Amino acid sequence: GDHRQLPPSVQCRLAEREGLGRSLFERLAPRLEPVLLETQYRAPSALARFSSLRFYEARVRDGGRPESGAPAGLRWPRADLPVCFRPISGRERREATSLANAAEVLEVTKIVRGFVGDARNGLGAAGIGVVTPYAAQARALTLALEDLRDVEVASVDAFQGREKPVIVVSTVRCNTQGDVGFLADWRRTNVALTRATRGVVVVGHAATLHRESRAWGPWLRWVCAQGVVAGDESFLDVGGGERLPVAARPAGPPRGFGNWDWGVDVAPLSDARELSDASDSES
Repeated sequence: GDHRQLPPSVQCRLAEREGLGRSLFERLAPRLEPVLLETQYRAPSALARFSSLRFYEARVRDGGRPESGAPAGLRWPRADLPVCFRPISGRERREATSLANAAEVLEVTKIVRGFVGDARNGLGAAGIGVVTPYAAQARALTLALEDLRDVEVASVDAFQGREKPVIVVSTVRCNTQGDVGFLADWRRTNVALTRATRGVVVVGHAATLHRESRAWGPWLRWVCAQGVVAGDESFLDVGGGERLPVAARPAGPPRGFGNWDWGVDVAPLSDARELSDASDSES
């Protein structure tokens, strides 16, 4: 098992307060010394690096999967690093107990059609997965992509243990309070960011995501330092008067860096057993 990925699904709030949101594996881990499977074979190093640094104390090594370059069909900020953050500012809306974001639906649909329409990448619709934590957003995306039935739209939970060549993540949350709901569960973020084998695109509202300090905030700082924020702006506005500098994207790496990693530090999560204070009742 991996207690640093998705926790048990608990529908009853009382049961969760009584501790049933912690798995047996998670209870045993502090008392025993787990054996970490230290080599990952799913993705090239660029796609696995942040997760290893943040959630596994940089202990996860790469199994030698070749770097295949960024798949055609998207204007990647860096061709040698197939990760992209697309800032979107459209507001979330509540649908019963779930949430949706129409602006993100439009952006994700455009991204998916770009990949599907470019035969150079060899993906096809079946090679693309769309991941979102909210059921209402999944329904809206499924409707928007109904002519591309081979594109799989599913929750983060449904993608655990699986993979697709390209993953597009719709984070949904966008509000003035900086409320991220159960996006605050860093284990869900760990799963969402590690499903891709060739490229991952995240669509979201920077100021809202930046308020989450365990996973999304550090990830935004990482993508800014690596220069993989879409657009031509030299700063990413994360609210509260704060702007993160986005590294320049020259033809080659900056002076002193000989590969795709431009050397940004990512501190390991101080307590990998820390649980989320999620406030949403439906995924």
